[in-house]
Amino acid sequence: MQHNCRVLHYINPNPFKSSLIHERGDELLAFVNENKHDFTVVANPVMEFHEDAVDVLNEIYRLTNSVDYAWYDCEKSKPTKKTKQNGCRSTSIGDVIEIDNQQYLVDSFGFTCLKNNT
Repeated sequence: MQHNCRVLHYINPNPFKSSLIHERGDELLAFVNENKHDFTVVANPVMEFHEDAVDVLNEIYRLTNSVDYAWYDCEKSKPTKKTKQNGCRSTSIGDVIEIDNQQYLVDSFGFTCLKNNT
């Protein structure tokens, strides 16, 4: 069994990232949902099933960060065609990782689960 995952990077250059992390709960989820056009999917990694979402989040975060090489050159990270062609920055604070339709915000330390009311 596998998790369906997506990595979404925030692309709007406003001061969102510095202020967003201080928001919590429904306001944060509402902001992400209302501003979906300000996020772009950069990768669709397929992860082996794991009960602990934090382990999956940490692995996706690791896979989408450039350390010794450009992360989008690694097939395991499953970059989108556009990402592979144009390159892309590493996943960072304010970006969103989605695991099986549940969204998590990359926070200043770890991840914040965006409550999904569906």
